[in-house]
Formats: sequence, structure tokens, C-alpha cells
Amino acid sequence: VIDDMGPDIGRLRQLLALGAPVTVAVMPHQRFSKETAEEAYVGGLDVLMHLPMEPNDLAAHDPGKGALLVAMTLPEVRAQIEDDLATIPHAIGINNHMGSRFTENEPLMGEVLDFLRGKDLFFLDSRTTARSVAIKLATRMGVPNAGRNVFLDNTREVGYIKKQIFEAARLAGKNGTAIAIGHPYPETIQALSEALPELAAYGVRAVRLSEIIEQ
Repeated sequence: VIDDMGPDIGRLRQLLALGAPVTVAVMPHQRFSKETAEEAYVGGLDVLMHLPMEPNDLAAHDPGKGALLVAMTLPEVRAQIEDDLATIPHAIGINNHMGSRFTENEPLMGEVLDFLRGKDLFFLDSRTTARSVAIKLATRMGVPNAGRNVFLDNTREVGYIKKQIFEAARLAGKNGTAIAIGHPYPETIQALSEALPELAAYGVRAVRLSEIIEQ
């Protein structure tokens, strides 16, 4: 899954050139949000909405346009997601951008998940906090869900990112599947282009996120 898509359409075209079933998580209300989602869909990729949510230190970390905040009422949360989703055609699910504070809030996450259930959308927990209630709540509510296993590019260095890709492959070999999240950095795209062809040697293949969540 490649997060933070939407500000730069060129990064999508580089991802499409990989010829791999990466999933793009598009931020709402960005310059190229709609175009990114449309082109990704036409190119056969799964599209998520990368939904900004309040982090623990809001003053230091701006989640961006269209964010869900803990001060919102439940109707405000629902209206904000609806407004955000209107900028991301073809979204089949959402994952959180930031959200270390928001995803710990059970009433607010319950409202988000109830909205998703009504739209037949799934939730991917980026796991920006160990105390997230999202997966537990989604499972209880019958909302299809999954959680991130590996962050690819906390260090923007090709060798490190390839190591993380192979760690995801190791986890997939052990558990059946693994979900890795990265960003559209040049280093990440290069690492994917080098590592993905090698994954077959591990007996591991890259698949659309929807294939994992539907299992």
C-alpha cells in the first residue's frame, strides 16, 4: 500500500510503470486526488482513501485537509468522511493518515466504521498507535478489516526499504499474508522495482489489498 497519494500525479505513473498490483491510498482534497484515483482504477490498481485523522500532538503534526478531529460530534465526523470520499472515486476502503489519537477513541471510530459498513467499504488500520481500537471494533461490527504489518520506508534508503520488503515477504511466508505500507518516495519506488521480481524466490507474490481483505 502506497500512502500520501494525491498531491503529485507523476508518482502514480511511476507506480503504474512497476506493473505490480500495488494499492494506492489517496488523500482527499489534494490537487490530483480525483485524477490519481481515476488513473489508478483504470490502471487496475485498488484505490483507498487515505483519511487524515488527529494525531497525539496536533500542534506539531498537521494531518491535512479533510481531517477527522476528536472535538467533532458524531454527525460532523460522518459529514466530513462523506465530503472527503466525494474527492476519491473508486475507493474500496480507507486507511488512516496519522490518527494516533483518533483511532484510540471508541465512540468516534465506531461512527467511522458504521459509515463504512453502510457504504460496503473496508478499513485498513495503519497502526500509528499500539492502542488503536479500530480492528477490534471493526471485527465486532462486521466491517471487513486488516492491519499494517510492516512500514517500508521510515528510513529513506533503498537498501533499508528492500530489507523491509523482504521482512514483509518473510511474514507472508509464515502467516499466509502480510501488508506493507510505504510512501511514493523515489527510494521506495526504486526498491519495489528491484525487490518485487525477487519475491518469487521466496514463494511470495504481490497481490491487491482487496484479495487479502476478502479472504
